[in-house]
Amino acid sequence: MKVTTTVQIDQSKVKAKIENLLDDSTMLEIQQVFAEVVDPWTPFLTGKLSGDLTIDKDGVTYNVPYAKRKYFGEVYHKEVHPLATSHWDSVAMEQGAREVLEARVKEILVRRAKELYG
Repeated sequence: MKVTTTVQIDQSKVKAKIENLLDDSTMLEIQQVFAEVVDPWTPFLTGKLSGDLTIDKDGVTYNVPYAKRKYFGEVYHKEVHPLATSHWDSVAMEQGAREVLEARVKEILVRRAKELYG
């Protein structure tokens, strides 16, 4: 005998719960984790780019004057900083940072879901 069941999910309620997880403070925390995870690949001249950055819910901004030149490919002194590279965020993700970032974001979202929904 075959028994079938139909489950209907109110997608609007699920969507609302997910959106509640991603409030401004949670997004800020995720951006902070992102900056921390890619930091080993972030280049520097006299001090790390990560020493002067702005983090908000929408992203990470490196404020030093040479940040854009470094990001788009200025020559690096690999003997000083072997991981430094242009597009350091993408390279970091390719070299194992993605798994770390995903795990940390999952922890944040699980914690947030427990706070909101028990």
